[in-house]
Amino acid sequence: MAEAEQRWVGRSDSLLRSATAHDLPAALATAEAVRDGLPFDVVANLAETGAIDRAALDVSRLITAADWRKAEKSSRFGPEIAQRVTRALRLTAEAQAVFGDGKAAIWLSRPTKPLGDLSPLALLDTDEGARAAETLLKRIAHGIAA
Repeated sequence: MAEAEQRWVGRSDSLLRSATAHDLPAALATAEAVRDGLPFDVVANLAETGAIDRAALDVSRLITAADWRKAEKSSRFGPEIAQRVTRALRLTAEAQAVFGDGKAAIWLSRPTKPLGDLSPLALLDTDEGARAAETLLKRIAHGIAA
């Protein structure tokens, strides 16, 4: 594996690790990766391994089929899409910790009244929306009525 590819494999691992950990070095690596944008292969690998749900991201318009085609052509997702990917990774990991894998996927894609009848994934296009979804998930995890 080429040195540049190996560097991105490490960043891919950092993206996954920082989704659930409060690890400062991983968070800094993630911030750098987002700023640079993410190579197409890294995001495609995350989708192939189930770390993110490509179909759900398309339905929620976070990463559309057109975004995938454009990134595949240029070999890179830009910083805006990279930020959406990291938000999706973080919320997916947190939802899996609360609900388990199968129920987490349902919760992430199902519209819910406390989120204005939007799905949690649909809110990940902004930081504020992501915080709202994370807040609701924390309330659920602690047994606080939504």
